[in-house]
Amino acid sequence: MSDNNLTELEESLDRFCFFRANRQYIININFIRGFKPYEKVKLQVDLTMPDLNHCIIISQEMAPQFKEWMANA
Repeated sequence: MSDNNLTELEESLDRFCFFRANRQYIININFIRGFKPYEKVKLQVDLTMPDLNHCIIISQEMAPQFKEWMANA
């Protein structure tokens, strides 16, 4: 839990380990199991946390940046 909003939190985190997935989530590379296409142009991220019942979607606009981030990890 944090008193900062996600934008403030994002600025303080290591960009090699964390990625701003969308308006709701910042994800840690160590918890990503994989990703797959979602609605043809978006990506769905699968995490290693089984008790997280949320679907994390990367937008069409952010998908290329996410793939590059994953490739450089």
